[in-house]
Order: sequence, then C-alpha cells, then structure tokens
Amino acid sequence: MTIGIVAEFNPFHNGHKYLLDSIKAKYPEASLIVSMSGDFVQRGEGAIIDKYKRTSMALSENVNLTLQIATKFSLSSASYFAFASINSLIKLGADKIIFGMESDNIENLVKIANLLNDENPEFSESIKSFINEGYSYPKARMLALSSIYGENLAKETTKSNNVLAIEYIRQILKYNKKHKANISFEGIKRLGQDFNDEEIKENLTSATAIRNSLYKKDIEIIKGHTNEFTYNILEDSFNKNELIFIDDFSALLYFKLLDLCKYNKDEAIKALVEFNDLSEFLAASIYTKFINWNIAFKISDFIDALKSKTYTYSRISRCLFCIILGIKKTDIKEELTFIKVLGFDKKGQALLSSVKKDLDIELITKNSKGKENKEFLEEMYMSDLYNNVLGRKTGKIPEREIKKAIVKEN
Repeated sequence: MTIGIVAEFNPFHNGHKYLLDSIKAKYPEASLIVSMSGDFVQRGEGAIIDKYKRTSMALSENVNLTLQIATKFSLSSASYFAFASINSLIKLGADKIIFGMESDNIENLVKIANLLNDENPEFSESIKSFINEGYSYPKARMLALSSIYGENLAKETTKSNNVLAIEYIRQILKYNKKHKANISFEGIKRLGQDFNDEEIKENLTSATAIRNSLYKKDIEIIKGHTNEFTYNILEDSFNKNELIFIDDFSALLYFKLLDLCKYNKDEAIKALVEFNDLSEFLAASIYTKFINWNIAFKISDFIDALKSKTYTYSRISRCLFCIILGIKKTDIKEELTFIKVLGFDKKGQALLSSVKKDLDIELITKNSKGKENKEFLEEMYMSDLYNNVLGRKTGKIPEREIKKAIVKEN
C-alpha cells in the first residue's frame, strides 16, 4: 500500500508527528508520500524555512518521498490546493489518502463534499445570496449549509483542517468518478491546540504558535514541541537569522504596487484584477489604501487595513503574494504540467522507479532537467525570489534554485 498525505510542515511539530506515527502504527508496511507546499504556503506567505529543510524534517520521520505542490496552487483557494496535492499523490502511486481533521464523524465531511461536487440550485442560490450580503465565500457557504442542511453540518466547515479535508475528499471523489478508480481515504482526529492558536499552551501545539514564538525570538519555548532533528534545524536557522516572516517581503510588494499604481485608478484596477483571485472591489481597495499610505510599509499592516467581512486575512495575503510573484488568473486551471520531487529515502527511490515508466507527466528530480518546461522555469523564478529575500536578510549571496539538489536519505 502507498499512502499519501498533504502537508506544509511550516515547521514540523508534534501534531505532524502524531499523524505520521498513527499512520505508521496502523499501516507499518506502507510507503508514505507527502505532497508539500514549497517556499510559499497556503496561508499566503513565505515558508518560515525553505522547502529542502522541511523535506529533511519529513524524511527524518519515516516519510519515504516528498513532492512539491506548485506555488501557483499553494497560493490559490483550498480547492485548487487540494486538486494539485491530491492528483500529484495519486499519479505517484498513492492508493489511500490520509488527512487530519477536527471532525468526530468523517461521514459529515463526505456529505458536504458530495453536496459541493453536485450543488443543487437551492444550495447554489443560497450561497450567492449570502455573498451578495457581503460575506466571504467560506462564510456564505457555511451559512447556506446551516440554512438548508442544519447547523450541525455547517459547523464542520468552521475548522481549518475540516475545510481542507472536505476539499481533499471532493478531489478524490472526482478522480474516482472520472477514472473509475478506487482511491480510498481516511481521517485522523486532530488533537491538541487549534490550528490558528497563536500561543504555545499544550504539547500538541499549532505551527502558528511556533512561528509566533520564533518571531518573538523565543526559541527555547518550542523545545519539546517538535522532534530533536527539527529543533536543531530551527535553532541553527534562528541563530543565523535565516527564519523568514511575512514582512520580509514588504519591499518586493511595495515596488510591485508602485509600478501597478503609477497611472490612474482605472488603469491600476485593470492591471490588478489580472492577478489570481483578485476581484475588482479588492483591487480598488488595494489601490486606494496604497496611494494614501503614509507610514512605513509592512505587508502585515497593509493586510490588516484591507481586511473586511468579505475578505479574510489569508485570502488577501494570498492575493498580495500572487502580485509579488506574478501569478495571474489565467495561470490557474485544474491541470498539472510537472511534478517536482523534493526528496526521498531508499524506499521512496524504489517507489519512483516503479511508477516512473507509466507517468503521463514530466517528473523532475533535478532542477537543471526542467529547463524546457516553462511552468517549471516560472516555479524556479519564484524560489529565486524567496532565496533573494533570504540572502538580503542574512547578508549572503543567495544560491540560485537551479543549483540546489533534492534531499536524499539512506
């Protein structure tokens, strides 16, 4: 059996270890593949440490093969994020997908997934009516579920892991239907602190709380909340000033917006709405806030100024990073043009060898081998921007992505 999971490991912590240990205890002979965000993550920011270090963390915990989710999907909605991650896992041989969830009843998530895959007119109209009242799409969907199917079912969509779990299930159901396949799935109940908790309070804490502690330069507090291997990487990166936070990209966004907003408002909005997930309303708000900005420019402050009932912090942040990286609406479609391997051990290498000959997609195991793939070149450009921000922060010459090697464990 080959089991696939989706992760960001931003950074790896005891909750991730619990998930992996639970899978290994139940399926000790299974191969384990992880589909992981690269240098930019789904919450809409740069990863706290680069994808190769996070791959090492995964391999240290008996993951056999790690794949990268293309950045354009990592910085998209949960549905596109799930499409890319799930389909990559299946193409590399996963016949079961396992994910974390807050729900006590996976059947509720399956029911919601089926409703969303085959929306009836009443449900669709209810969502539209709530959006017209100014609610964000996730909130409108929750309210529509509550009004038609009951509050208990709707509550399942209020937790972050459940939202992603529903999208994973949707993609698996779509794949099985289209390909007459039988990819199975399973949920493991998330324990410990909430996904969005900002302070470390329990052994099974959140990645958010760990990142906040590192931002506050409290490295000691995270000891014991992750494995020793990961702690050593984080401590070394902390001591070398190599940890990346959202405001490290402020200068890049500032100069992008200077360029986009140099003409009149209509021209600026026309240019801004071309970027992924940017509506005309949000584009107008970005323009107005930016040209009137009169304090030191920080992305986090700019997002706070843009937040509303309609637009969440994460959605705005994803949009702004799409501007930084040049990701347009036309770039986003349910189509994979390559799969990038980040790392593997011997078992993972054997798995790659067994599936490679039957793949209908380019498999990139060495960055220099992807030079003929336009979308992969765009991916390397995005990583080079990340590397440049890291280089400026540390005062070192950044290493180009094309020269970086994948992680191999014995």
